[in-house]
Formats: sequence, C-alpha cells, structure tokens
Amino acid sequence: MYKHVARLFNNLPIHQKLLLISTIPLASLILVSVVAYVNVQSFSQDEERLNNLYLTQKTAAQYMRLVVDIESGFRGYVLTEDARDLKPYQEALEHLREVEQDLKERLSESQQEHFKDAEALVTQFVAEKEALIRGFNRAESRACFSISKKGEDER
Repeated sequence: MYKHVARLFNNLPIHQKLLLISTIPLASLILVSVVAYVNVQSFSQDEERLNNLYLTQKTAAQYMRLVVDIESGFRGYVLTEDARDLKPYQEALEHLREVEQDLKERLSESQQEHFKDAEALVTQFVAEKEALIRGFNRAESRACFSISKKGEDER
C-alpha cells in the first residue's frame, strides 16, 4: 500500500505535487477549525444550561426565604398582637405568588410534579396562618396562641 502511494506521488508532475502538499496544512486548519467550533458550541450550551440551573436554584431559595419570612412575620404578630407587625407577613405573602409563578416557569415538567407537593404544603401552611390571624382579630388570641405553640412543638 505504501509503495503504491509513493509510486503514485512520484509519478505526479511537480505542479500537482506542490498543490497537493499545500492542501495538507489547509485540510488540517479546516479540521482544527471544525473541532474548535464544535467545542465552542458545546461550551456555550453548557454555559446556558448552567446559568438556567443557577437561576432556578436562586429562585427556589428565594421562595423558601419568603416562606420563612411569612413564618417570622406571623410569629411577630402572635407575640405582639399588633397589626403593624403583620406587614412583613403580608409583603412576603404578596411576593411569594410572584416567585412561585417564576419558579414554575423555570422548572421542567417532571420537576413541576415534585414542586406541586411543596406548593400544596405552603398553601396549607398559609391557610393555617390566615385562619389563626382571623382568630386573633376575633379576640381569640389565647386559643390561637396555644394552637400556634402546639404547631411549633410538633415540628
């Protein structure tokens, strides 16, 4: 095989030999360029996926912080029985729905199935807090305080 190629190359005129030799670096350059392009495209796609993952994690963390803010605002209200202390609770509750919607948009369908469970627990949690706040407003603060305290002890 090697002798056949050598004989073929030796029988070519000098003009064609020079043309053939000059195409080898050109072919190498094209090959390296294609490989580099594929690597850059892969890197770009990986970077985009990583960025989306980071934003999803950031939104999920913000969602959980808002749940904690709701709890903290409610506790402040229970301790002071002052309606002004419900402001952090109400602000967190308003912002929670926005963040919840943003998080739903970022999650894949399989992740949304898991998130529905967490969302149901948060909805139940908020409904319980709302019921307790209404109880406080109806001057049933002692009973609400004991219910709230009991709920804390169970966790």
